[in-house]
Amino acid sequence: MSFTDKRGSELSIRGVPQLSMTALPVLQSDLEHDRTALHLHGQEVKPEDLVSVNIDWRQMCVGGDNSWGRNLWTSI
Repeated sequence: MSFTDKRGSELSIRGVPQLSMTALPVLQSDLEHDRTALHLHGQEVKPEDLVSVNIDWRQMCVGGDNSWGRNLWTSI
């Protein structure tokens, strides 16, 4: 993933193996659920003058890494 500003400055992010990345014009905290605060639906969150980048190296699904619940990352 690469970002270039109006002046031509560039930021590049690369992973080996590949990474999971997102870039959004809102803060992650604007999207998180908090039972004590008012949170809007996606279309109601107003874009800001920023780019919030989330870079994930490893993710584990809700059910674990496999069907029997063994954590495959413990040996790495």
